[in-house]
Amino acid sequence: YACSGLKVKYAPWAPADANVLSLTLADGTAIDDSATYTVAVWAGAIDNRYISAKLQEFPDVGANKDLMTAAIQKAGTISPARDGRVTLVWN
Repeated sequence: YACSGLKVKYAPWAPADANVLSLTLADGTAIDDSATYTVAVWAGAIDNRYISAKLQEFPDVGANKDLMTAAIQKAGTISPARDGRVTLVWN
């Protein structure tokens, strides 16, 4: 969920439909519901009702779960970025 340009407060313990607690632009500005944003995401990460157009798709890359599993197995231990774009909320 985190990319340059966004800040996310994320509750990993929460159900998938409630684990993103807040999402803002990098400068803290709220997401404008009437604006259109261009983002890069894995298929299924954003509800289709919020997608107005697709610029490019890469169906041969593979499923996010498979790619993440392989990357974690290769890296061993991983940690979220420590640059302020992700805040994990555990309570």
